[in-house]
Amino acid sequence: MYQKEIPEKQASAWQAAALAVPLVQAAAACSWLAAGAVGTVCLLVCWGTRKVTAAPGRWLRGIQCLWLSVLISELLHGSGQCWTDSRGKYAVPLVLLLLGLWTVSSRTNRAARAGCTLLWPTILPLGAVFLSGIPQIRWGELTPVWKMPDADLMWVLLIPVLCGRGRPGCNGKTAVGLGLLALTACAAASSVLPGDAGNEAPVYELSRSLSLFGAAERLESVTAAALTMGYYTAVSYLLETQAEEADGKKRVLIWGILSGVLFLSGIRLDSQLLALGSLALGVILPILLCWKKNPKKWKKPLDKRKRK
Repeated sequence: MYQKEIPEKQASAWQAAALAVPLVQAAAACSWLAAGAVGTVCLLVCWGTRKVTAAPGRWLRGIQCLWLSVLISELLHGSGQCWTDSRGKYAVPLVLLLLGLWTVSSRTNRAARAGCTLLWPTILPLGAVFLSGIPQIRWGELTPVWKMPDADLMWVLLIPVLCGRGRPGCNGKTAVGLGLLALTACAAASSVLPGDAGNEAPVYELSRSLSLFGAAERLESVTAAALTMGYYTAVSYLLETQAEEADGKKRVLIWGILSGVLFLSGIRLDSQLLALGSLALGVILPILLCWKKNPKKWKKPLDKRKRK
């Protein structure tokens, strides 16, 4: 429950495991040009705000926890898209939510250990799926075009600024690895899937038409298992942030119930609103608070520039 006590390498692996599946799912619906440009900008924002923002106050953390419940409900919807059975679309997300709540209920960094354990079992099957699609790639579809049907990629990439304030995050090698995985997903999905066939669950739709080195006709079962593990890690990662801020199991349970109610009710915000909300609560408001608390730190660099 306490991310500050986690070693830097473990925290980096945990964050990578939490971001891998939502990032791949969001990036696969975009072109490689759009994913690369948006990913670079969001990466610079995440890196830059770590040094210019202050720790948010109690009221802002409460709003951020409320917003994280909204994002968790979106992740639950994403996990349900990996299962064609109508019962699985509701049962699997609710089971993941319950497992996430059980995971963060421990004070022994159980969520971090689980996330680090599931990192490679999540990434390797997805990498195998993308590599198996190389023979079917239509190279003419990889021309640089701008395709970004929604803003899911933006709010997914802004998760670190909402969950990692003042804590170690992905190191450079891990960030590059996630970027390459996302770009591979873009190239495979955009050049294999026809048109907008995979906008909702592109990685899953991609696996339905591929064979693993000729040994299997359909890979959706392997892909669904890998995506489910990734969504579990992402949900538990966001719940862990709420648990740390709430400093108590009862409040975390309330946030988890709220996420479940939002999911079951079918209430979903537009992806652009999710991106704007994450940007405002994770970047803009913390910067304004930092400027309000320490205006002298912002004036000194400006004074030096004027003297020059």
